[in-house]
Amino acid sequence: MHGTPSALLFRARQARPALRWALGLSLLLGAAPSAPAWAADPGDAAELLGKLRDEREACDAKLDALRAAQAAQPAALQPAFALADCLYENGRHQVARELLDPVWRGQSPAQAKAALGDRADEGIALYAILLAHGGRGAEATTTLQAGEAALGPRPHLQRARLLGRAYAGDKAGAWRELDALLAAHPAELPYLMAAAELASIDPDGISAPARAVIGMRATPNSRYNRAARQFSDGAPRACVDSVRQALPELPPAEAPRFLSLGYRCAVQAEDTGAAAAMLKQLGPTGAKALPADALLVHARLLVDAGEGATGVRLLGLVQPENAAQAGLAQTIRVRVATEAGDLGAALAAADASASPASRANLGRKLVEAGRAAEATPLIEGACAELKGESAKQCYEYLTWLKKQTK
Repeated sequence: MHGTPSALLFRARQARPALRWALGLSLLLGAAPSAPAWAADPGDAAELLGKLRDEREACDAKLDALRAAQAAQPAALQPAFALADCLYENGRHQVARELLDPVWRGQSPAQAKAALGDRADEGIALYAILLAHGGRGAEATTTLQAGEAALGPRPHLQRARLLGRAYAGDKAGAWRELDALLAAHPAELPYLMAAAELASIDPDGISAPARAVIGMRATPNSRYNRAARQFSDGAPRACVDSVRQALPELPPAEAPRFLSLGYRCAVQAEDTGAAAAMLKQLGPTGAKALPADALLVHARLLVDAGEGATGVRLLGLVQPENAAQAGLAQTIRVRVATEAGDLGAALAAADASASPASRANLGRKLVEAGRAAEATPLIEGACAELKGESAKQCYEYLTWLKKQTK
């Protein structure tokens, strides 16, 4: 949870009164959808987020003391809630739920109020959220109903209800419900917390009203990580889309790494148009920093699409990292020149690193062009490297060729 919106905002509820006031004021000053509160004043935003990070660090620093206090009173609700609250903030939902389960079971809302005081609604909300996260939605609903009956409607209980809705699968409904709450109460801290938590559950679905009210815009790192996950999860087209969507909103210094990732995704998706667009935006300097394997695959895709000359020009950017990559570059050069009928250029490129199949094919073309003397040693070398049926056919052709040239 380090660095996530949920983690940064969650401890605000325990911040000193001055910090609560500053957060509420910043939201009230920038509540209109066209003017995100934090985006309006980056300096104040950075300072505020720094304070919230400090609050979160304090939670980490107190974990040992919280564990000791809970161990000393294992059946008491207050120390269990304090520890579970910190564990939840650290993303350890299951551990927090397992801690609260035996303590909370059998407790009434009145007992919770007696143990937690003015934080009873937060305690009930936390337990309900943990139940919903664990797939125990019916128990979460029962817990919230009992809490509302005892305490009346409270923002934290409403926050838990809409998070439970999201965990049950209705993320769009949860966002709609939150949008209405934020429109009516733009400075209500529990609803701000809910927006951060819901964004953690559904980062791709954050609604425009929620984003505008809380000033929450995905950081470059979060957007990059999302695209990178799509790439590694085998969804390169989604990765390309994510990069395209992010580019217009990025600071100039962030663009190169996004374009590099987008290029690799486009190549994996075999989208040569998108790859070419990313290359153009990177410029010559940025393009030279691209990984050789991606450039080589892009070049091969261009050749396969009948754009051999463009593919060969692309090879000028390749800085091979190993012999295999150098060999693939030469193979592409041999293939393109052979198919274009430029046999001299093909011969020049057909060194030992080029694939034996590309050299054997060039040899056949040389024979057809009446240049058998140049073809024979080329084909002999290729046959020696081929395997299986390909080698058999190559030697048969070589035997025939030698008979023809006696």
